[in-house]
Amino acid sequence: MESLPEESRRGPEELSRKPPAGRLQRVQEETRGLAEDITAWVELKLRHTQMEIEETVEMKLNRAVVGAIVGVVAAIAALFLLVTAAIGIGWLLGHPFWGFLIVTVLLFVVAAVVRARQPQLVRFRAERMGIGAPAPEQQSTEG
Repeated sequence: MESLPEESRRGPEELSRKPPAGRLQRVQEETRGLAEDITAWVELKLRHTQMEIEETVEMKLNRAVVGAIVGVVAAIAALFLLVTAAIGIGWLLGHPFWGFLIVTVLLFVVAAVVRARQPQLVRFRAERMGIGAPAPEQQSTEG
């Protein structure tokens, strides 16, 4: 006949006073396992967030590089277009000098108009949502 484990030989009073070493050890192991699981979950969440940030930065850098390439090619094309217009106007007027002079004067006029109007070409999201410093027009009327 098998002998009963030591826990079962104890009386009910003895069992309620002190948990058996096996239960305490099991709770400690479960707690340790839970802490390890939480630690692993936090590490995975941090890694996931890091990967999302890296993907966002990579996407924005790719957009910036493509934008820069397109901008350089467009600037060269605009330069060729202006030279072509200057040569064409000069040909119509009888001398290339007049074409280049007219195109140069037109470019200075455009620059002066833009400088005089000073349009706000870039607005950050924070300003559009009402966060951050007020616009210059608002600052002068409040003071």
